[in-house]
Amino acid sequence: MPLSIRDRVLYIGNLFFASRIVKKNRELKNIHLSKRCFIIGNGPSIKNQDLTLLKNEITFVTNKFYLHKDFDKINPKYYTTIDPLSFEEDAGRIQLLKETQEKASNCMFFFPYWTASTIQKYNLFQKQKVYYLAIGGEMKENKCFHSDIDKPIPSLINVVLPNLFVAHYMGFKEIYLLGCDHDWLAQPSDAYPTHFYDKEPLYKKSFSLSYEKTIPYVLDLFRSYRLIKEKFSDVKIYNATAGGFLDVFPRVDYEEIVKNKK
Repeated sequence: MPLSIRDRVLYIGNLFFASRIVKKNRELKNIHLSKRCFIIGNGPSIKNQDLTLLKNEITFVTNKFYLHKDFDKINPKYYTTIDPLSFEEDAGRIQLLKETQEKASNCMFFFPYWTASTIQKYNLFQKQKVYYLAIGGEMKENKCFHSDIDKPIPSLINVVLPNLFVAHYMGFKEIYLLGCDHDWLAQPSDAYPTHFYDKEPLYKKSFSLSYEKTIPYVLDLFRSYRLIKEKFSDVKIYNATAGGFLDVFPRVDYEEIVKNKK
C-alpha cells in the first residue's frame, strides 16, 4: 500500500534526523584497529563461565548485563540497548534505565536514534558518552546493505547484532561472542525467555514463545548472522559461548582464548 502524504513526510523527516545524528559516529572509525573484543550476550551459559577473565579485555555488553554479579570486575567498555520496550515511557522502565545509568557509569552507550528524545526528556545518561544507531531497513542477500554505523544500518532483531556492526566499524579484527545461546527451540514452548538473570515482571506479558512464532524469529536471526559473516569477511568472528545452538561461526574455547592472549 502506498504511503500517505503524512507518512511520507514523517518518513523523510525521520530519515533526515537519523542521518544527521549518526554523523557523530565517524569519530569511532578504526579506533581499535586490528585489536580484539568480546561481545557478551545475556544467555544463561555465562553463569557457568568466569567472566572476570575479561577484566583487561575490550568488552561489549547489552540490556540487563548490569545485573551480573561480576559487572564491576569486568568493567565493560561499551553498552548497547535497542529493545523498544526498554524505552517505553512508564515509571518502571524509566527506572530500569536509571539503574543502568548508575551501575554502568563508566560505559559508552549505543541506542537507536529514535530514543534520543526520551533520553533527553528524562535527563538520562548525561554523564556518559552516548552514540546513536540509525537502525531500519532490510538485511538483504548479496551483501546489499550498509555496514558503516555513520549511515543507516539494517533492522536488527537481536541486540548482539548491532554490536557486530559497531565492532567492525571500530576496526576490530577478532570478535568473540559469549552468551549467545539461542536455544529457545530446546525449551518448552510456554517458557519465559532465558537469561542469566531471573524473570522480570515488567516483561513477562510482552513475550509469546509458541513454536509457531519462535521458529520464524530464529530463522531470521541465524540468517542475519550469516549475512553479517559474509559482509564482514575481513574480520574473524568466533563463537565462545558454552553450548547453545549458534553454528554460523567457528567455535573456540573461551578460557583458552582469554588465558592465551598472544
